[in-house]
Amino acid sequence: MHECVWLNTLVDRIVVGPPADHPLVGKDELLIVAEPFAFWALQERPKAHPFVKHPAIVRAADVRPYFLRKVRILNAAHTALVTKARTKDHVTVLQAMQDAELSAWLERLLFEEIVPAVRDSVDDAEGFARQTLERFRNPFLAHKVEDILKNHADKVRIRLLPTRDDYRRVCGGEPKLLNEVLSENGL
Repeated sequence: MHECVWLNTLVDRIVVGPPADHPLVGKDELLIVAEPFAFWALQERPKAHPFVKHPAIVRAADVRPYFLRKVRILNAAHTALVTKARTKDHVTVLQAMQDAELSAWLERLLFEEIVPAVRDSVDDAEGFARQTLERFRNPFLAHKVEDILKNHADKVRIRLLPTRDDYRRVCGGEPKLLNEVLSENGL
């Protein structure tokens, strides 16, 4: 009862700053906006008692597949999108997604290259990719391109390079759109 059990976890939820016109701006320093989507994977381990229960919580022996799904689909899509959005002066993810050409490009990247690269390593890659696009189109989130661009080089290395390597291994060719993004990032 007095042992400390460490669990691997993964949280997936897009959280941004408050809208500029919110009545609590300047009064509540913790004010944020969070999307309705919420997911928390908790590793199951002996002696780890369920300390909280919620429909958004999944307990699993291994949280790695959830990590891969989030980082290699949602986060990779963010990283790729902002690479393109910054050259078009889009301020938010929503603005980038309202750009028909850019949105179509992102969909192709997701379903033709990213999903095939990770499909065998994650649960419901296609469904999660569709959900990701819906989340990016949330009109209530002012998810700023400049915020996603922070530590961009590291994000490209962590999110996109392994996906390219997996695409080559799984599909036996070169991912044209992914290579385009990597090239635009000097790789």
